[in-house]
Amino acid sequence: MVTIEDPIEYRFPHYKGIVTQKEVGIDCVCFHEGLVAALREDPDVIVLGELRDLASADATLTASETGHLVIATMHTPTATRALDRFIDLFPVGRQELARHSLSRALNGVFVQRLLPSIDHTRRLLASEVLVATPAVRNLIRRGEYQQINSSIEAGHKLGMISMSRSIQDLVSRGLVQLEDVTDEVEPFE
Repeated sequence: MVTIEDPIEYRFPHYKGIVTQKEVGIDCVCFHEGLVAALREDPDVIVLGELRDLASADATLTASETGHLVIATMHTPTATRALDRFIDLFPVGRQELARHSLSRALNGVFVQRLLPSIDHTRRLLASEVLVATPAVRNLIRRGEYQQINSSIEAGHKLGMISMSRSIQDLVSRGLVQLEDVTDEVEPFE
């Protein structure tokens, strides 16, 4: 496994595999350069600390299309927003091709949000999970991201969950106060 991080926050020990960690600014100039260099090492897994530019997005698709498992982070509040933001990294003339490539390469999207507990002594995880089913892949190809929310709601048996449902569960279990949950979350039923 090769990680490209800015900065390296946790050192991974070598147990049953080799982990090479590269830090942007020390081991490579940028995420894109680190990703391209990582491909020369023929890793099974590449972890990209942040996906925020066209060159990195393009290299990420290339790496995944050549059989590498690529795990990348983006700062977005929902899975559909992550997809939209990823495609927006590409110029308008390349977005359709990027959607097709992403629809083939994507395995899933995991969004996390840490919320204060009801007593404000710790943080609890609220998450959204999108699994790239054939229907989801088709919606990505067509750029119909808003319909993906319906697929998330309908895909509970496949392990999918929406952020609003995850937060609703924490609130109903008395672990989080609704007043502490703000922005981008759909209203509860």
